[in-house]
Amino acid sequence: MSLGLLVGRFGTFVRGNCAAPVEAGPSTEASCSDDIEHLRAFVAHHLIPLMLLSKVDGSSVPAEQKIIVDHCVAMAKRHEIAVSESGRAAFAAYVADYRPSLMQLDPALRLLERDSLEDLAELFATASAVISADGQIAPAELRLLEEIKQEATRLAAAA
Repeated sequence: MSLGLLVGRFGTFVRGNCAAPVEAGPSTEASCSDDIEHLRAFVAHHLIPLMLLSKVDGSSVPAEQKIIVDHCVAMAKRHEIAVSESGRAAFAAYVADYRPSLMQLDPALRLLERDSLEDLAELFATASAVISADGQIAPAELRLLEEIKQEATRLAAAA
């Protein structure tokens, strides 16, 4: 399976499980302070699908938000983007208020197609953790995400 197909399959999964508004409105875009704008811009293509999955059941619980923040901060650090403790706290507050729209998913998926296989494997593992965090797990969804994650790992090993 190619990287594009893998990302497309993930996008279909997110879209099929999404309860987000189709269009962004004033209440869907959280404000972002200048001190974390660089972090938000760097991880936005991961943040959007993860937050859409987090809100599948109508709300995002703190456990899901922590998993997402941990993933985004770890990704930034892997790419040598420094995140201070105060920056992490500000980003966590941003994530708590962030309401992406489904309209933002396709541009995020296009950027995901350019990610490293390592970053994608981490994203897919984080997506599994997010949908499991609130205890409301659909086995078929978890299986599909596991297949996507395994395929990304297989592609990374073959590269």
